[in-house]
Amino acid sequence: MTESTSPLTSLAGSILSVFKNAFDSIVALLHAILASITTAISSAVDLLKAFANFFISNLFLMLIVGAGFVGYSVYTQRRRAGQGNIIGSGHARPLGAGEKGQK
Repeated sequence: MTESTSPLTSLAGSILSVFKNAFDSIVALLHAILASITTAISSAVDLLKAFANFFISNLFLMLIVGAGFVGYSVYTQRRRAGQGNIIGSGHARPLGAGEKGQK
């Protein structure tokens, strides 16, 4: 004689499998969210490392360019101050022999 499962047993097994599948789906979703967060953090750290390596490798070049800019600025400022033609600098040029001052 063959045993047949009762409809009630089949229904209970189906309900339990629905809950098991729902639980597995929730766990898989949480796993995917956690994986995406760790990937984002890892990518941000890698980007920060790349920026730091770029900055460190080009630091000497940036210092040379910055020093050149400051040196050129000081040179042109001194050259203009020596000529007395800085507009609005507050420094007056001494009057020559035949020149009159403003009234």
